[in-house]
Amino acid sequence: QTFSLPLFLLLLLPYSFSVPLSSSSAVDPGGRTEYRISDPTFTCFTHLVVHSGTGDIYAGAVNQIVKLSADLRLQAGHVTGPVVDNNECYPPHIVRPCEHSLDWSNNVNKLLLVDYSGDRLLACGTKWQGVCMFLRLDNLFKLGELHHRKEHYLSGAREGMAGVIVSDKDHKDQNHLFIGAAVGGKPKYFPSLSSRKLVSDTDTPDMMSLVYQDEFISSQIQIPLDTVAQYPNFDIYYIYAFSSGSFIYFLALQLDTELNEGGNGGAEKFYNTKIVRLCSKDNRFHSYVEFPLGCTKDGVEYRLIQAAFKQRAGKKLALALGLGENDDVLFVVFAKGQQNRSNPPTETVLCLFTLHDINKAITDKVKSCFRGEGKLSMPWLLGKELPCINTSATKPGRTWRGVV
Repeated sequence: QTFSLPLFLLLLLPYSFSVPLSSSSAVDPGGRTEYRISDPTFTCFTHLVVHSGTGDIYAGAVNQIVKLSADLRLQAGHVTGPVVDNNECYPPHIVRPCEHSLDWSNNVNKLLLVDYSGDRLLACGTKWQGVCMFLRLDNLFKLGELHHRKEHYLSGAREGMAGVIVSDKDHKDQNHLFIGAAVGGKPKYFPSLSSRKLVSDTDTPDMMSLVYQDEFISSQIQIPLDTVAQYPNFDIYYIYAFSSGSFIYFLALQLDTELNEGGNGGAEKFYNTKIVRLCSKDNRFHSYVEFPLGCTKDGVEYRLIQAAFKQRAGKKLALALGLGENDDVLFVVFAKGQQNRSNPPTETVLCLFTLHDINKAITDKVKSCFRGEGKLSMPWLLGKELPCINTSATKPGRTWRGVV
């Protein structure tokens, strides 16, 4: 069943975000500060991140990255495109000649993260099958661009990428990037979910390599080819990623294989929002678990995630919800229903979840599965729906991997 909490906070709003275009920042009569761009080639922002220390704002867009001050004054910019490319070229034409014709293509920013320990900005786009670059935080000068190895190509799909950087306490000069990416019909080439090494030197072979890899197991999950053969449109569109406690979480839209049984012909597909969780120190992804997430208002279901944000509860909200001030809460915007993923309904809700309740729901599900109750509920990954199996892990004193 879908995990759906009572709505502590509810808004009905059209989910769209636009920025008035001009050439400077200004304060309107309502006291709001606006940032305006005069560049006629500018189309839209795709990602935004705020530096937790300085308050500086970094915004990813089509063909550019910009840095703004806390009061929305332009500080720096970096042009990322257009570039000569073809999305069908794998590997990119800069590595091997491509049989497809090349043309000028937009570079859409798909991921923008501050690497605090490295004092740099990580920006990934659609360019050359999804390569990333590192930029200086002060002036957006390019420190390096990763396009020499297979591991550097994350996916050329124009949407559906999210990631989070976590520190590796065992290695001072290394962090881990957990990243989820829609594969855009290329499941053989790109993992859906993976954990990568972030090292200080962008030119070393370790940069962006998988955290763990042997002959049989690695720190990645790929969409099985059998799943794509049965459901040609299957993909996982990652919307948001964050860390909380000892866990990594992803929020994603996923084709509902049960409601689309038999391929569903040419009808509009059904999707579900899933929250994915795994232990931050689990290099082999054995702790991977996913759980449906959604909201219900007046008997109407909202299942299509549009955006999300994790934040500490703070004094007033903690008091209202019976939480500690430092407990994490999750805000999620859902669109109505389960269809029209690419053009979702304008009726949306903003829902509030507590991480405590989410973790409890996941823990209860995992423990019940170890008791042999229910199903694994991951047919896309396992090839079919499999029942849970009673295991010896239910003995008193035994623990479950990934369960708190």
